[in-house]
Amino acid sequence: MTLLEQIEKDLIQAIKDGNEETRDVLRFLKSSIQKREKDLQKSLTEEELVNIIAKDIKMRKESIDQFISGSRHDLADAEQKGIAIIEKYLPAQLPLEEVKQVIADAVKEVKAKTMADMGKVMAKVMTKLQGKADGSVISQIVKDHLK
Repeated sequence: MTLLEQIEKDLIQAIKDGNEETRDVLRFLKSSIQKREKDLQKSLTEEELVNIIAKDIKMRKESIDQFISGSRHDLADAEQKGIAIIEKYLPAQLPLEEVKQVIADAVKEVKAKTMADMGKVMAKVMTKLQGKADGSVISQIVKDHLK
């Protein structure tokens, strides 16, 4: 079963169960997927679906920060629940040690020495770790590695 089929199946189940929270989160996710398909005028690959899910999670995390700074913990909690619902569609996250090893290998491969080389390292690393690790964590580890 493809990732999109699983999302659609879970959406239908949430509707049948009357689970409004899951229904709304999955409808929003499916809407984002359909918009991207329409923009590209083609069906999305599994990798492209993972990218959309990762972007949705990133957007929700940014919203949580804004809600907390605005003392709207109820909305922050709702966003956190939304993240929990869609995280299960991402591939398993790699352990931190494996992420660090991939980054170290990429630094050696592109012969990076300074922060000016960060773009080359990030490009190399993100092709290997897309959806398997949080981009902000990867970025911070690369920065620490190049200092």
